[in-house]
Amino acid sequence: MFCLNDTMRYYLCPGRTDMRKGISSLCGVVHEKMRSDVRNGDVFIFIGSSRRLMKLLHAEDGGMVMYVKRLEAGRFKLPEYDENTQSYQMEWRDLVVMVEGIQESPEQRLRRLRAQRREYVVQQQAKSWMPERPKDASDQLVFPNAPKPGAANRALKTMAKRAGINKLVTFHTSRHTFATMTLTAGTDIYTTNKLLGHTSVHTTEIYADVVMEKKADAVNLTNGLFG
Repeated sequence: MFCLNDTMRYYLCPGRTDMRKGISSLCGVVHEKMRSDVRNGDVFIFIGSSRRLMKLLHAEDGGMVMYVKRLEAGRFKLPEYDENTQSYQMEWRDLVVMVEGIQESPEQRLRRLRAQRREYVVQQQAKSWMPERPKDASDQLVFPNAPKPGAANRALKTMAKRAGINKLVTFHTSRHTFATMTLTAGTDIYTTNKLLGHTSVHTTEIYADVVMEKKADAVNLTNGLFG
């Protein structure tokens, strides 16, 4: 999957395509309107009437694949129309230029909304446990061989068993522990919300309720001390 590259031929369907169409319907558009066969390995591109939504149809090993790109800002700029093929015959670079909004000058681009990049704050003690990295490795993964959550949970289950811990321990347990510890230490709920990446503060309030229960239990320990 995801094997589009510069060795393939790219064809943009003329006119505007109904973006409600799925794989089967778009295969029919390729056959009837573009007079081609989607099984030949070419990549067929469809643009909606607003020129904000793009679909790419491609036959890969194992089945059909459809890629979707929606612009949150700006519109796709179409290339020149080819009368012979009754389509916009394109190359890989033409697709990249259209998707990225690159103009004739690489420094000039059409309007595009940049995806938000998350920044993570790492505790100083945790940094000391990490291996040293060269200064030019800012774009490299910190943990390139990090296991997926499922594999991590299986490993945690094994480690918990060896440590004599009988309760269920999962990857989410670390998030729960982190949230509880930060709130107990006095961090406000909104900062904790951002650190956890919650979209709503109401989700973080669950951990605040846990901390409040701990405070209540601590206060109740004094019951009976004064007669």
